Amino acid sequence: MNNFKNFLNDKEERQVEKEINEDAVTLIGSLLGYGTLMFILAFGGTLVIAGGVKAVSFLRKWWAKIIKEVKGEKIKDPQKMSKDMRLDPMIRQEQSKIENIDKKYEEDLKKVNIAIMNKDWKQAKEEFDELDNRLKNLPDVRKVIITEIVKSTKEPPLYVQSPGNVSYKAIKTILSIRIARAAAEATKMAIEKNLK
Repeated sequence: MNNFKNFLNDKEERQVEKEINEDAVTLIGSLLGYGTLMFILAFGGTLVIAGGVKAVSFLRKWWAKIIKEVKGEKIKDPQKMSKDMRLDPMIRQEQSKIENIDKKYEEDLKKVNIAIMNKDWKQAKEEFDELDNRLKNLPDVRKVIITEIVKSTKEPPLYVQSPGNVSYKAIKTILSIRIARAAAEATKMAIEKNLK
């Protein structure tokens, strides 16, 4: 049974990889409710900032793999990049928007958020599954849950290599593999935009 589950997971992972490679912006936009690249980049930056100081150490560990190769150009280190992101008006606006959405759905997501704070991903998934379908399908609710996961783990979601980091795996467990990849890709795109 476990081998079959792994097979299905791998198959879904390959399918999502194909979708990301074909049109990442459209996939991220449809799953997280963004119409333009500018807002996707702001959300990715928000996730880096939500991870806090520990996120910078985490990024430093994976820096070479995240940015691949940027030949002959001087790039920022993770700390400088994170500091610059905190000052970016689009990212600040996105942070504020997500905080307002969080307040709006605070009562509805209370049990999910408690499980996330306790890093009990299985319980968070169960609580999420109990939500009304209308709520589960709202991109705004997904963004709040992703942001809460990042705050809890202190790592922005990244899929540098399989199986992804802790945040990525938590998002995958609670929401879905497609949403986890969309969040990881938004983070990666924001990092790449802010390298120089």
